[in-house]
Amino acid sequence: MNRLLFLFASFALLLATPAHAAVTNTGGSTIDLEVEKTVDIGASHFGEKKIAYKIVVLNDHDASERATWVDVKDHVPSYADVVSVDTPSGASWDPHEKEWTIEWISVGSRVELGIVLQFHSDKLPLRNCASIEDADQEDHDSTPGNFHGEPDEDDESCADATLVDLELHKTVSDENPNRGDEIVYTITLKNGDDAHSTAHDITVSEVLPAGLEVLDINPSAGTVDPETLEWFVSSLDVHESETLEITVKASPARSGSRLVPNGLYRLHDHPDGAAADPTYGLRLDELFGDHAPITFSFDREDAEVWMQVSGSTVTIYGRVFGGKDHGSSYDSSLSGYWDLFFEYDGSVAAADGDDDLLSAAGSEGASGYITPEFWSDHFDAGERFDLAGHVDNGLSFNLGDTDDGNGHRGFDGLSGWGWLEHGQYGSLERVPSSDWLFTAELHHENSYKNCVQVWEANEQDKDSGYANGFTRGEDDDACAKFELNEEIDLAILKESIGYDSDTGEAEYQVTVYNQNIGEATGVFVRDYLPADAAFTRVISTTQGSAVALSPTLIEWEVGSIPGASEPLQDQFTGPSATIVFRALIGPSLSTLNIAEISAADQIDIDSTPGNFFSAAGKTGKMAISEDDDDSADVPVVDISIDKTINSFDPVTMLAEFELSVENNSQVTATDVVVRDLLPFDAETELGSRQDLL
Repeated sequence: MNRLLFLFASFALLLATPAHAAVTNTGGSTIDLEVEKTVDIGASHFGEKKIAYKIVVLNDHDASERATWVDVKDHVPSYADVVSVDTPSGASWDPHEKEWTIEWISVGSRVELGIVLQFHSDKLPLRNCASIEDADQEDHDSTPGNFHGEPDEDDESCADATLVDLELHKTVSDENPNRGDEIVYTITLKNGDDAHSTAHDITVSEVLPAGLEVLDINPSAGTVDPETLEWFVSSLDVHESETLEITVKASPARSGSRLVPNGLYRLHDHPDGAAADPTYGLRLDELFGDHAPITFSFDREDAEVWMQVSGSTVTIYGRVFGGKDHGSSYDSSLSGYWDLFFEYDGSVAAADGDDDLLSAAGSEGASGYITPEFWSDHFDAGERFDLAGHVDNGLSFNLGDTDDGNGHRGFDGLSGWGWLEHGQYGSLERVPSSDWLFTAELHHENSYKNCVQVWEANEQDKDSGYANGFTRGEDDDACAKFELNEEIDLAILKESIGYDSDTGEAEYQVTVYNQNIGEATGVFVRDYLPADAAFTRVISTTQGSAVALSPTLIEWEVGSIPGASEPLQDQFTGPSATIVFRALIGPSLSTLNIAEISAADQIDIDSTPGNFFSAAGKTGKMAISEDDDDSADVPVVDISIDKTINSFDPVTMLAEFELSVENNSQVTATDVVVRDLLPFDAETELGSRQDLL
């Protein structure tokens, strides 16, 4: 009797309420029923058009009492048959009305229902809806029983299994560009061969490495937001594809830290001294259900987390395993794999007087999300939890080895740590022990990897989920990577450091300096001796090896020279390599010879390897014109002597001789000694004397 009276009262209320209008409670106890319907991809057989749906009915926390005798109607399309239903304890299914009745749902609790439909082979879309038809209590923000085909209240929901097969491919025109080169990213979006319908309202999310200057955006269809680079395509037929070309200048800003250079890093759980299992790289206590601790491992099987450092931006992304942490293991019902993305956007800088990177950005400059791949009593697969930076004492993130260079929490390598806020639907809060704590391993310096993914579309993808990260191996995301050849600044210094008069060999020293931050690779030096000289041997070399290509041409294969910590202004400074060798001086006593950088893999900012003789030929001079060539001359002198008789007295037998010594070279002669051999019976009488130069 009470049940009938309540239905009559509800019917009267419904007559007085316009269609699709929510009922606003003016006081008293209420419920807050919400319905969410999704396609159960794992239980569906898309080729047979046998589709499984999940229906979650929630009495949300805004309710003040439990909901009783809740009727949930499944609006089965006329061109589909019910194959089976999943009805939990405390609920019943009416096959005639295609309706479940749930006895009660407590505040904050949910009930999961399921239904499998067989769609007729020639009909689309594969869409199914569910709604609340009735309940004993008043819902504070919706009206049961007023569904009219499109959900517009939170007690109604639809899911569409109309299948598309969106695929992405991404390439870069040059995987090893020099700084400043133009490169082109090409993104191809296709609705693949296994699709059953046209895809509509597709959004592709592209995030380029920070600091790349966008020069041109060229989509074959659709529109691209020039600020976010989101690509919107209104429709894409089966087997159809479209492309987006983005031309950029490969000139990302440098990080400013030699310890943490630009590049791609693999992240790991932090050992944290004596930390117990399970170790983790991220902790987000009370992320769901007020549980703590909630941790996430970067090193579990199938977990993979990367960090891209690009100038003032640090991006962290990948797949983690985690959930409710019991202290020795994870709760099996509240743990699984999650997709992670976070970016400190333009907010990272080198610490003053140290080599760490720091960020003081809150939610304005540091944000991201974490999304579960599994279902639980507290969330659905694909539900998004927002993350943001949290500033504490002027700092939100630190990447390095602390300001004393002694590591962080017992780990003497590279660590990342910082504070976070988290929440859902834009509601963020700081919870103690919500923070990063990971180690970082540099995989490729100056390597820039970025990925693109399908962010959303109107239809269900047959084998991929939208906006769920880049590490699952799904075909609706794709990545491309290039490794930047940083600029170098090679300078060469050649010196003559000795002459062996016994062997007639001159000794030379050649030193090559790298005065810029880019590593110089493939470095070769050639030394050109005078025409009548001859190379004899290498005395020493700090690296590489030298061979004589001819008696007068020596080639030194230097190899690699590391970059400097910062561009250097003073000449002949920075990382270097040195060779010392000897050459036999020829009869002409010509010792002037030239050494030059003959080759390097990278672009030198102020000189061109191997161009000394071509430049000299144009000018007609053998002048040193760039800092990657230099010359040296061994101090060999040319001294001549002339002796004459000025007078002779036959009476006294006294003869006067004059000796003249002349230096015919450009080099000052020092410590010159002249010996005059007189007849054995002659005596000497010294006259005037001049110092010889």
